[in-house]
Amino acid sequence: MKTLHHYVKPAVLAFGLIAANYTPSAFAAPQSLDFITLSDIHLNTRTTKKMVISPTKTSGSNLDQKTFTTLLTDSKIGIANVIKTNLPNAKFVIITGDIPGHVGTSSRVVYLQSALKQLKTNINLPLFFVMGNNDSAAKNYGHFIQKNIKISQNAGWNDPFLSTGVTCYKGYPCLYQENKHDGEGYYAAYLQSGLKFIGLNTILFHQNTGTPETSPKELRWLSDQLKDSANKRESVLIGMHMPPSSEWRSKQLKEFLSIIKKYPNTVIGILAGHTHTENVKAISAGKKIIPIIFTAGLSTNRGNAPSFKYFSLTKKDSSSPWVIKDYTTYHYIQKKSSDPITLKKYYSFDSVYCPNKNTTVGDCMIANMKGSSFTTAFKNKVKQRYYTGNPNNPSNRHGVIIFEDDMSSSVDNDPESQDEAHVDDDESLDAHHADTNEIQQDEVHADNESLDEHHADSNETQHADIGH
Repeated sequence: MKTLHHYVKPAVLAFGLIAANYTPSAFAAPQSLDFITLSDIHLNTRTTKKMVISPTKTSGSNLDQKTFTTLLTDSKIGIANVIKTNLPNAKFVIITGDIPGHVGTSSRVVYLQSALKQLKTNINLPLFFVMGNNDSAAKNYGHFIQKNIKISQNAGWNDPFLSTGVTCYKGYPCLYQENKHDGEGYYAAYLQSGLKFIGLNTILFHQNTGTPETSPKELRWLSDQLKDSANKRESVLIGMHMPPSSEWRSKQLKEFLSIIKKYPNTVIGILAGHTHTENVKAISAGKKIIPIIFTAGLSTNRGNAPSFKYFSLTKKDSSSPWVIKDYTTYHYIQKKSSDPITLKKYYSFDSVYCPNKNTTVGDCMIANMKGSSFTTAFKNKVKQRYYTGNPNNPSNRHGVIIFEDDMSSSVDNDPESQDEAHVDDDESLDAHHADTNEIQQDEVHADNESLDEHHADSNETQHADIGH
């Protein structure tokens, strides 16, 4: 394992920045930082089955290419254009895993590369990638391997974890330390001065994935990173695909919680995906809590509306910690197939859970607790939003949980784990792509060219109502 200190150019050292003693928090920090999160795209570029935007139930289907093009590039509702026109303060995008759909390995590498290329081509911001269970070039719930690096390179990414490949000393966001050997796939970066981002590969903690060597190694690394940041009085935001749950090995789950609970003044929040649903949970750490905030899927195979989030972080002054001030969820709606797809601001956390209080997400969650649990009113509000405001599948179940030491009685069973063997109906098309060892560099072009006419037509019918 090498830190990126090893790659600092001599010209940088000439200005007196000694790599071994570099401390990002030594530089001035802005008072706010905004960014976007996406999760669970589940792209299948070959399927002819159009994804239903507002499904009536869990479908298990993937996101088709035409719909992905609309949601990404449409002039009115496409994420890329909405960022430019409505959310111009966003500085980067964090993708919390599962970019390709549930398909066989040969298709997975093609869809992963295609999606990475389209995201980088159309979104004019740095992109972070966090490893999901669909993202291994080896198999579903597989390891990060060297082929994953080649996929990202062929997609035009300068690094598998950060599209720009910017290393620290050269601006923000920047890569600080990477673990890119086979069986690793996790890293640390700086989002701003004094604000570290840790992208974990929690698939290594899954009951059927990690090994006695890989899982403890990542947790030791995490502990070292948090200790280092605590000593520097930095704030840490953690990104992961699979959140702490009964899907994890019990030993790794217990150790992870033990590590996190040591740093309630350092870890300001955890960003997760995997469930495809709108949810918040928390890890209790004495009198403080660490929020776990889920970004629902862009695909709708869990009965959810497609969505993404817009986060706002703030710090009072140079000596104060960063905090998650608020987040806003945006969702796509198409109640009937004959209706245009619309993009709307669904809700902001602050306005729903702590209206008119001007607080932070963490403090708001504490204010909504009674004893060691959230209030019934808070839980009901979360339940109402579980399917991200899908009008055809109203939410009426699930809720929030404080992660206690006894995880056996406090963890939701994750529906994603019940579907890991699902293969899309179009998997038979793999016969036409027998060469699974070579990843074609311009796989995307043929797909996109056939979509030009569709995209032009869709510009006339879509509508965005997302005032921020």
